[in-house]
Amino acid sequence: MYTNFLRFIDARRAESTMVGIVVLWTVWMGYLALHRFHGLGFGAFDLGIFDQGLWLLSRFEEPFITLRGLHLFADHASYILLVMVPIYWVLPHAEVLVVLCALIPAVAGWLSFVIARGEGLRPWLAVAAASAVLLAPAMVWTPWDAFHPETLAIVLFPASFLAATRKRYTLALVLAALILLVKEDSGLLIAPFALFWWFQWKEARNQAYVLAALAVGFQALSLLVILPGFSPTGELIYTGRYSSDLSTLLTWPRAEYLASILIPGVLAFWAPRVLLLGLPITVANLASAHGYQHEILWHYTAYLLGVLAVAVPLGAARLARLIDDPKRPRWRFPYGKKGALIAAVWIAVMGLGLAGPDLIKRFGMWSGLSAVEHAEVGRILNTIPDEAVVSAHWNLTPHLAHRRHVYMTPNPFAPKNWGVAGKYPPLHDPDTIEYLVIDTRRAVEEIPDLVDRLLAEGWVMDLDGTFQLFRNPAPTGTPGTPPPR
Repeated sequence: MYTNFLRFIDARRAESTMVGIVVLWTVWMGYLALHRFHGLGFGAFDLGIFDQGLWLLSRFEEPFITLRGLHLFADHASYILLVMVPIYWVLPHAEVLVVLCALIPAVAGWLSFVIARGEGLRPWLAVAAASAVLLAPAMVWTPWDAFHPETLAIVLFPASFLAATRKRYTLALVLAALILLVKEDSGLLIAPFALFWWFQWKEARNQAYVLAALAVGFQALSLLVILPGFSPTGELIYTGRYSSDLSTLLTWPRAEYLASILIPGVLAFWAPRVLLLGLPITVANLASAHGYQHEILWHYTAYLLGVLAVAVPLGAARLARLIDDPKRPRWRFPYGKKGALIAAVWIAVMGLGLAGPDLIKRFGMWSGLSAVEHAEVGRILNTIPDEAVVSAHWNLTPHLAHRRHVYMTPNPFAPKNWGVAGKYPPLHDPDTIEYLVIDTRRAVEEIPDLVDRLLAEGWVMDLDGTFQLFRNPAPTGTPGTPPPR
């Protein structure tokens, strides 16, 4: 009985330590991410897009994103944003999305701990396995890239898996179905998961059939009907990124991408069936000509990180059982399974040091402004009325996105990252712009000539500093409409 009591106390200490790790991770990463936000480190692509979209949806308005020149659901099939609208009824702030991206990985780390404990791993070994998940460099980069809907998969996938292991199959099905709402490519994760489900939980095969049907049906609906329906050209926008030439997969940057994700999560290799669930989406990322899809800095790692949040604790538990098995002497490690888990954590730490962001400096990768620059930005934000039509540098737009018409310069004066091929739909009338905001630190080729032309046309400079504010004293036309020919 005394031994059981000591085990109980030890388990509570381990749980308390894990809670502390989760809280520390959330607070520090949230602090860095908010510093980056207030230092203008995030831009129109993509925080501004989702912030404007949620704001419009929360006001029951059509979510045409003027920062992108597209309907929100022509850009990506991120219908999970509809589920998130109530958040903007209560807290309509971009900072909420920024903090959410610090919270999501931390909660995934806690779920990894719970999964490890459910697999029979001792409490402190479970802490080590979950810590390896949180120390993965791609996981730590997540808040740096701000909010993207697929980031939710990092926590939804382990939550669904955990619910299924606890025989709560309906809840597991709902959580997995929510992943299908994050983006049009989520079926590449959920379809394999449905197949895994069919083999793993035989008593819940009916739910596996439903999940498979949802994965295939929803992805087909998004790719063949909804996205083309909202697209101004009637066609998918991003299919041109992908190549069927397999030789494109064999490049050094792609190898670095895989190594920097998988080596820090080395424990996942002892859970190969789960790890393989991330293969289809990973191959898709590798086959893309869009370089961001095979760099760990960006949100394209989200699905694989959700898989690792399950595979790492499962692999840790299996490795521990192999080390304890006297019939498998080749699995001996110095200091046994404790030594193996400590080694795995150190591998994750070294991976973070080599491929992760700087977690100490407040400037550089996390951005920042001087006191004078902060004052200038504050003056600009206080000067521009809520309903004014604005064109601003990309890094200022997330701070101005709660309006129907806000554009990323040089739009709408000249097309850049607008709609499809910069011409579908037509650019809106530039004469409707009331304010133009320039960050002189950010070189945009078209800006100097544009500013000279506007000043010649009678625009007024209200602020001249690191940040410049120009005002149109006589805007004309109807906002959101193309200029007359």
